[in-house]
Amino acid sequence: MTWEKSCCSFCPFQSKQNAIARYKKLPKSGAFALWIGGLALALNPRMHLFSSGTAYDLCVEGGCHDAISLYEKRLRESEFAIYRVRRIYKANGTTKRTMVNARRSVETIGSGSRKDIEAQINRLEIATHSELETTGGWIRVYIHRREPKTYPAIEEFFVACPSAIEDKCQNISKFESDWREMTGAVQQLSLL
Repeated sequence: MTWEKSCCSFCPFQSKQNAIARYKKLPKSGAFALWIGGLALALNPRMHLFSSGTAYDLCVEGGCHDAISLYEKRLRESEFAIYRVRRIYKANGTTKRTMVNARRSVETIGSGSRKDIEAQINRLEIATHSELETTGGWIRVYIHRREPKTYPAIEEFFVACPSAIEDKCQNISKFESDWREMTGAVQQLSLL
């Protein structure tokens, strides 16, 4: 019996050739790698699954047609959502060993069919005077773009993708306080 290097069928720590061979042999595993790689790109367009590029590019390049077909079928059958993604980047230090602390808030704004959600993103583009950007097949509208290698920094965008991501923010009250401080936004008071 020959054991694969990794029992994780979508493992990003395998060679391109091994991944392609595995996805051809196990198209459901390839489709799952495409799914998680795609969702990662939705939340962060700089985050591809493999060091050499995206899982989708790997499957196209390697001719993993069955995996791509299964992935596209899942997309067609999926409900979509608009997510608001915000990040705060702060550097803790000023040396070559400086680490950057990136905190993220993800919140669902609405859900529906892909067509309806993408139409809402198009309306948001017009309302915010922003530009649409497509990365990894996902449409997004940036409200605040991060300046590379500048700290502190913020990033905010809305993205349309499958409704498969849970809202998440560690220490939401601290995040919101820091966000208001960095954006100059005023906290809305409750009338109750």
